[in-house]
Amino acid sequence: MEKEIRIDPYTKEKFIPRRSNQIYATRKNQTDHNNSKARHRRIEKFPVQRALDKNHNILKKLLGNLREVTVTIEFLRGAGFNFKCLTSLGNSHDRIFMIFNYRMLAISNDQYKISRND
Repeated sequence: MEKEIRIDPYTKEKFIPRRSNQIYATRKNQTDHNNSKARHRRIEKFPVQRALDKNHNILKKLLGNLREVTVTIEFLRGAGFNFKCLTSLGNSHDRIFMIFNYRMLAISNDQYKISRND
């Protein structure tokens, strides 16, 4: 009986599988392919992650050891805060914005109360 010939999806080389569920010619090809896919996913997410990290660092620096602080929207914009990159939103009535473990509560149209959500 003739063995089935398959094509490795990563290297495009032909191989004869030793197992019925073998997809890659070698374990190294499988590892390299999965690492390549993971690297592409990280690269796609990088701009958003960088903006979130910057926002997080701005809030961390503002609070320092304080429990909460009130700042204006212009101050945040001047510090480089990106209001388009948030990790979650509260309900629209309360106007709460979250960036990881920091909460921003809009107390007026131009002021935010920032606190740590521990």
